[in-house]
Amino acid sequence: MARGFTLIFWGLILIFIEFRIDRFEIAPDFIGYALIALGGHSLWQYTHEFRIVRNLAAPLILISLPAFGQPVPLPQVLMIPHAVLTFLLVWFLLKAVIVFCEERGRTDFADHTRLYRWVYAGIAIFAFLLDQAARFEPEAAADFINLIHFAGLVLLCFILRLLYVVRHEFDPDSPVTSH
Repeated sequence: MARGFTLIFWGLILIFIEFRIDRFEIAPDFIGYALIALGGHSLWQYTHEFRIVRNLAAPLILISLPAFGQPVPLPQVLMIPHAVLTFLLVWFLLKAVIVFCEERGRTDFADHTRLYRWVYAGIAIFAFLLDQAARFEPEAAADFINLIHFAGLVLLCFILRLLYVVRHEFDPDSPVTSH
C-alpha cells in the first residue's frame, strides 16, 4: 500500500512541476502519469476509484508523449483532452483518498481531502478559462496566470502532504505517524 501512495506522490510532482533545462524537459509528464498509473494499480483493491485513476492515467501517458523533447508543452489539438483527463485524474484521485480514509475511520483526512478537491476544481476551471482568455488578451491575463500558478502550487503542497500523512498513517511499517 505504501508503495502505491509513494508512486502517486512522485507522479503528481512530475506532472505539475516543470523541470526544464534550456527548454528541454528533464522529467517528462509521461513518466509522472506512468507513476500515477502504477500507484493506482497497486491501490485498486482498496477502493474502486484507484482503478479509475489508473485507467485515466494510461491515456495521459500517450497524450503527453508528443511533448517530450519539444519546446512547447503539447500540440494544440491535444491540449483540451489533456486538460480534461488531468482534471478527472486528480478529481478521482482525491475521491479515492476520501473513500480510503473514510473506510478506515479517518473522517478528518477525508474532510481535508474534500476541501482540497473543491479548491482544485475551482483553480483548474479558472485556469482553463483564463488560458482561453489569454489567447485573445495575453497582457491582461499575465498577472492572473501567475496568481493561479501560485495558488495551484500551494494546493499541490497541501495535497502532497496529505498523501504523505495518509501513507504513513496506514502503513504499519512506517516509523512516522500523524497521531
